[in-house]
Amino acid sequence: EFAITVNDSGFGVVTEKYYFDFAGKADSDGFSQAVKGNGNDFLKWRVFDERITPYFGRIETISLEGFSFDQAENILELKYSLDNAISQKTSEDSRSTTWRLNQSLLSKFEQGTLIIVPKNTTLGINFPQAAELKAEMLPPTVQTTKNSMVLKNARVNNLNIQYVIPKPIAQTISLSELASW
Repeated sequence: EFAITVNDSGFGVVTEKYYFDFAGKADSDGFSQAVKGNGNDFLKWRVFDERITPYFGRIETISLEGFSFDQAENILELKYSLDNAISQKTSEDSRSTTWRLNQSLLSKFEQGTLIIVPKNTTLGINFPQAAELKAEMLPPTVQTTKNSMVLKNARVNNLNIQYVIPKPIAQTISLSELASW
């Protein structure tokens, strides 16, 4: 499970969740000890299991925010911010700014000309709160809300992910500012 949150400047924070099915409590306890021993050191994790590594960036291009293991649920959670912007402004006028998600963000899901999100994998992308996702540009298999999208068990050949952030029409003035005029 992957969740990406895009901020107002086009940068992102990624949360990756890995669900484990341990054979027994001894395996779960052993993994919990590995979590304590490896801590936030990706190089140690790579030695332990090469699959536990940032999916949307390289170790050199991320800033780790958290690494935790919920032993009751058997979920390993990795949270990091990306040092490079994942969205770029494509246009701006007096009423709004249009942004486009960098296609390279999804490169690990590319197989030929298709973007394939495998079975049992969820990719959610949350855009800034004021954003309006251009859902009409996305295939119908993409689940959307006003400012988010989810790909689950999906095969699509082109994702042009754009969103618009409206600008305020007029400057807001508080009552105390108005009174001091």
